[in-house]
Amino acid sequence: MSSVVESVRVFEFIFRQARHFPGITSIRFVCGVLWAVTMSLQPYLLKDIVNRLSECGGVNVFAVLLLPVGLYLLTTVIQSTGYLVQSYVSDMLMVPQVRKRIISGAAADLMQKSYRFFQNHFAGGLANRINDLMRAIPDIFDFFDRFFSHMLAFVIALYFLGAVSPFFAMLTALWAGIFFAGLYGFSGRLTQLSARYSAMGAEVTGHLVDFLTNMLSVRLFSAESTERRMLHSTLDKAVASERRLSLAYLKIWCFFDYSYCVLQALNFYLLCVGVEQGWLTVGDFALVLVLNGQVFSILYRLSRECSRFSKFYGQVLQALIVIQDTSDSLIDHSGNDQLVVTRGEITFEQVKFYYATGVSLFNEKSVVI
Repeated sequence: MSSVVESVRVFEFIFRQARHFPGITSIRFVCGVLWAVTMSLQPYLLKDIVNRLSECGGVNVFAVLLLPVGLYLLTTVIQSTGYLVQSYVSDMLMVPQVRKRIISGAAADLMQKSYRFFQNHFAGGLANRINDLMRAIPDIFDFFDRFFSHMLAFVIALYFLGAVSPFFAMLTALWAGIFFAGLYGFSGRLTQLSARYSAMGAEVTGHLVDFLTNMLSVRLFSAESTERRMLHSTLDKAVASERRLSLAYLKIWCFFDYSYCVLQALNFYLLCVGVEQGWLTVGDFALVLVLNGQVFSILYRLSRECSRFSKFYGQVLQALIVIQDTSDSLIDHSGNDQLVVTRGEITFEQVKFYYATGVSLFNEKSVVI
């Protein structure tokens, strides 16, 4: 299956779940816009406060700072209110219903599978994939909210940097563009590693559930060492897949962190030049530093969110590949004549049964059921 078809399958499933909650989705969108706007206004208000303080002289400080401080506190109240509203509509109204729909839909799909399907898949593995869907879909909704709000805040921050000086905006935009281009170019590799990590997690869970469910058979046939060896082999593969995924993200974050250090050094140089030549005020100096710190925080969160999203994407993809697989689905033969069974017989002829130690339980046993 091509990556494009896989992406279409995943996002179609995600949006199919979200379309049942248009009102809640709109509220979350508005809350994201409010967060981005207020988050971006706060550094500008701090700049105004610093400029007023540096110029107030003997004037009443409370009268000078009343408006910007009041607006700053108002943005804090709006942020807190938006967060509470979003948490209420998401965690209490949307997420429980989404999980209910996912379980119901997955159960309906699995009911249409043939017996061969359940012979080829561990029950624990199937349960783990449904659990992955339950956990990953709400987290992906949160990712979309955060990605939109953080990108909007990033654009507004660039606007304010450009208002101080185009040099700061272009420098920050160039750094962010290089980072996003690298992240996009590496996304295919991250998706593959995440899918592998998710598949190994489901396989480990399937082995564990099968091992615990069949504990009586394991002990009866003295197969503890075999089961332990199979489990350790699966665990080793799961550990290796998680390490490869973590190493890939570590490389990305190393580039992100050290490149930001270079960006800050260039910003400090331009700030010192601007103050020395008189085209920057003290408030502008503070604004650029705060905005650059805010941009770093935004992009850092986005990089972390993208890493979590790749894991969620891999979990959803692996779950849908198995649950929505139609190759092992039952075929409807309701139009054919009904099969009427009047008698059935199972025959065991000359069966030998003995333990691994060689002790025979019975020999040449024949049973007709």
